[in-house]
Amino acid sequence: MFSLSELASLSERQGSSKLLKPWWEVFMEYLVVLMLMVSVLSGTLLLSRDRVVCLPLDLTTTSTNQNTSSSSGAVPQPHPPNRPPTKASPLPANPWTPARGRRTHLDYQQYVYISQVCYHEALPWYSRFFPYVALLQSLVLLASSCFWFHFPLTSARIEHFLTILAKCCESPWTSRVLSHAAREEEGGEETGPQDLQMPPPTHRSSLSVSRNRQISLDSGTDSPLLVRSDSASTAAPPSPCPSTLSRTSSLSSMSLSRAHVPTSKSPVVLDGSRRVANLDRSDGEQARALFERVRRFRSHCENSEVIYKVYLAQTVFKLLLVVLIVAYTTPLISSISFTHTCLPQAHALTGYSAFECTHALASVLHKLLLAYVSLLGLFGLLSIYTLSWILHSSLRQYSFNKLRELGSMRDVPDLCNDMAFLLHMADQYDPLLAQRLSVFLSPVSETRLLEESLERRWGAERLRSMTTVDPEGRPLLQLVALPRLPPALFTLSQLVVLKLELITDAKLPAQVANMTSLRELHLYHCTAAMQPGALVVLQERLETLHLTFTQAAEIPGWVYSLRGLQELHLSGRLGCEGGVGRGWALGSLRQLRHLRVLVLRGMLQRVP
Repeated sequence: MFSLSELASLSERQGSSKLLKPWWEVFMEYLVVLMLMVSVLSGTLLLSRDRVVCLPLDLTTTSTNQNTSSSSGAVPQPHPPNRPPTKASPLPANPWTPARGRRTHLDYQQYVYISQVCYHEALPWYSRFFPYVALLQSLVLLASSCFWFHFPLTSARIEHFLTILAKCCESPWTSRVLSHAAREEEGGEETGPQDLQMPPPTHRSSLSVSRNRQISLDSGTDSPLLVRSDSASTAAPPSPCPSTLSRTSSLSSMSLSRAHVPTSKSPVVLDGSRRVANLDRSDGEQARALFERVRRFRSHCENSEVIYKVYLAQTVFKLLLVVLIVAYTTPLISSISFTHTCLPQAHALTGYSAFECTHALASVLHKLLLAYVSLLGLFGLLSIYTLSWILHSSLRQYSFNKLRELGSMRDVPDLCNDMAFLLHMADQYDPLLAQRLSVFLSPVSETRLLEESLERRWGAERLRSMTTVDPEGRPLLQLVALPRLPPALFTLSQLVVLKLELITDAKLPAQVANMTSLRELHLYHCTAAMQPGALVVLQERLETLHLTFTQAAEIPGWVYSLRGLQELHLSGRLGCEGGVGRGWALGSLRQLRHLRVLVLRGMLQRVP
């Protein structure tokens, strides 16, 4: 007996595998099911109603038997021998008149015996075993159709891919990124002088515009319009992989409440500039784990072509099997007939050597066999189409050109080998599945997630609570071992001293202009990059810079362009072989016109 949990897991596995079944695979499965029904129906008829009825054909043996029986006096002749048979006297109408016809003088058991013997000797083998052969062939075709889902080298990767795809569809981060991409596309199309000159809309028009905007903001996951019952005509169809996120419903209600308030601008601009609520901490951690999981699975699948080769071999096997079955089944169709001549060699038991037999199910089996061959023909045509699709399509390369043309995700890399093949198969089911997976293949999407997690964990309140005072009484903040700088850092306008230590991506954006009091910067083993806007601000405000490094080549080039710098402290290995000594000799510090203090700590052969 099977438990309910085992049956539930089996149904879930079969449901998830549908994502990798194109339309021809589904069609072939239905054809195989019809073949199984034909074979089962034929077998049921053979087991319940199959029989053969036989009658003797040997006339000479019959006349001999009649003469023998008349000589023994067992049966009298119907016409006396002294009267001509043509002039029969009229007999009175008698209901007990004996039956007329050729007498065989065979017992019922002899008929049963002859029927059983002739069933095995006169009938062709395909008339007796067609249902069982058809059932076996249908089971082989069914097993070969889903072989790549159960083969040990491919089943684990397919299940892993389906699990990742389901998590990508259900992740709240997917809805965030796709909604953001939709707003960017629509914002680029709708910006213009006409939007600024539009008069304030009425209540009804603003409500309809905000609803239309919600349709475009939704990217296939839980649409906010599905919550409202008054807009059923404009609701988008649900996605095959619905998201469990329900925050968009609250956002839609916010947009509707805003639409009731008359404003001086277009509601489209307000809705486009509206930001989506931040993710929870658990959702952010799950999204980061999913990014890492997708990265590892991609590197694992792009190194092999096992799934592609197994599916190709499976398709070739099905095509060859169908050709073989049709080749030996077609000539056997004519062997199924209603009448058969049987020579059982039972003259000593019955007195006859030839019998005429009829097969009761011959016509039904003939029609079922024609239907079976027709289904096999359709199956073979679909196999030919599948093989041509595999050979004429570059299934080992997958490109996100459509997403690049839309401009939503231009940084998604191309895929190859098994990863590309799985996405091609998923595209045949729903092209939106690849779009959801591309969210976790985009480096920009991962960077945005890290920035939001940093903003959530390192908010302005936490940074203010970490701010201390140095011996000179100035506000000081020290950040250690962060992946990048939190955006809330650039809102601290009272901060004077900033110390950054062991930060791999310490990028200073143009928002550093908001730090109006910043005068001193410490970089301890940080790879610091700077945008042009931030460099202009630091050239005017920064007075003291402390750099600690391992090699002189780690000194960023923007240090030599800080015109307002007054103190420069360098700690690390300073050698002429690293290029710094030669650079200083050529006058790299000439632009530091206000430099008053230069401190060098490290191995230095000579002062440049």
